[in-house]
Amino acid sequence: MLSEEEKKAILPAILPIIASPFLLNNFLFNNISLVRGDVTLGAVGTAIDGYISGATVFLDANKNGIKDTNEPSTTTDSNGKYNLEIPLESFDKNKNGQIEPEEGNLVAFGGTDTATGLPLKNTLSAPVDAAVVTPLTSLVTDLMAGGMSQSEAESKVKSALSIPGEVDLLDLDPIASTPKNEPGAAETLVAMTKVQNIIIQTSSLIDGASTADNTAITKAVVEAINNKIKSGGSLYLSDSAQVESIIQQSVAKVKEIDSNLNTQKLSEITPQAAQVMAEANQKTDRVKSNFLPEFIPSEIAKVQKEALGKTAIDLEEAAAGTKPIAVVVWENTGEYLTAKIQGNPVPSQPAVPVVTGDIIEVGNTAPENPGDEDKNLAGTDDRDTLIGGSGNDFISAIKASDSLDGGAGNDSIYGGRELDTLTGGDGDDILFGGRGADSLDGGEGNDSLYGGKGNDTLLGGAGDDFLSGENGDDFLTGGGGNDRFLLNSGNGSDTIDDFELGIDKFVLDNGLTFQDLAIDRTATGTLLKLASTDRVLATVAGLNGTITAADFV
Repeated sequence: MLSEEEKKAILPAILPIIASPFLLNNFLFNNISLVRGDVTLGAVGTAIDGYISGATVFLDANKNGIKDTNEPSTTTDSNGKYNLEIPLESFDKNKNGQIEPEEGNLVAFGGTDTATGLPLKNTLSAPVDAAVVTPLTSLVTDLMAGGMSQSEAESKVKSALSIPGEVDLLDLDPIASTPKNEPGAAETLVAMTKVQNIIIQTSSLIDGASTADNTAITKAVVEAINNKIKSGGSLYLSDSAQVESIIQQSVAKVKEIDSNLNTQKLSEITPQAAQVMAEANQKTDRVKSNFLPEFIPSEIAKVQKEALGKTAIDLEEAAAGTKPIAVVVWENTGEYLTAKIQGNPVPSQPAVPVVTGDIIEVGNTAPENPGDEDKNLAGTDDRDTLIGGSGNDFISAIKASDSLDGGAGNDSIYGGRELDTLTGGDGDDILFGGRGADSLDGGEGNDSLYGGKGNDTLLGGAGDDFLSGENGDDFLTGGGGNDRFLLNSGNGSDTIDDFELGIDKFVLDNGLTFQDLAIDRTATGTLLKLASTDRVLATVAGLNGTITAADFV
């Protein structure tokens, strides 16, 4: 490191570089350091879907979308902000004192969306002079890769998505600007959200029927969206017909790299999948129409948490053939979707900090005091024990068999893969078992439990709970309170242990009615069957009395 006297001695030589308009607009003077005579520039910006915490941001100098060993990188903080130090000596190829769009892109991947608590599943990119990296700047970057100038690409995106022309997509933070009612901010936030919804949901759908890498699938979806943008006119991502066309183009592109892609299955379910995707974006449109600017970001996050979480998983399962598309439509449209969105907790503004200190490996039994703030806890590929605090926490496992405990507060807990144990604790919690044979315990409060794949055990605990075994042969116990049990017409047959006549209720999915059922009393319990096929949806054990239409909602 140079001494202060050495820095002063060479300052006149680098002053023209520091004072260039590009650097003054895009880099902070305080982040310029001199190391061995080289000038290192600190590119400061924000990674946004919600604010992305823990994402890797790097200079993609060769524009291959992959972080190569020589490319500088950094990590975003809890508000999505990054400071990427770029050595001019190595990456300023034309030696003009600037890093220009021709010399690389900014790329962000990984991390957690602090508004929804969901992991960032796709890669975001932006021109190197951008102050934000978002799904919209990703469209701009892809158009530039196809030969458009930066200004033309940005103009095309804004025109297609009905974003006011005066908005600077490479600079505007729509989450921070919308509550201030800045011109074009709400329109930009809505457009950004809808684009991300389509990218993730379409990628998830295709992923269920493909062996291709998810990055390649996502790239195909972005290209399909941009093909619509390049053709001119408006792109209505809330219109199921236009969404269906994007899905079809995406499938065709993925087929070029995956000869085993199940195009027949995707073709069969694409119209219904497009309906599901379009409705999520219609909900996003209504947020802008129905809420004051200061509430728009948090309300949009509630929609997106559902769209990029449970709905995306359902679409993938439909394409894989493990969940009927009719069930996916029923659970992700209409009043059912509205109820799930309204049940999502309102995220903090502008973002919920991501806490990693409470991630502890199995064998450690004394985590630091979790405290009472809201936490986002993300597991690892190994076995983890994740413990929330007294706030409203988001806890997500990844691989291996994990133990997840929300503690007090209204928590959202995702089990991930393998055999997980989920405990809600006090508060109104939402528990998703994910894959594997999981054990879910809602604890006290009005909880919602979703088993996911595998043969799961669900215990609602005290309070008015909602229990859905989903795929697999599951064991459901409501506990105290007025509980509701979803009868799943998909795979598996559930056992319901403590149904109380006159107190608990059954919920029928996929348009089923009481008249579609056959009810038989046997030595093992009361069987609820589909009359048309005689398939057992559930066995109700220990029931004293007869189930009637009054026991259904």
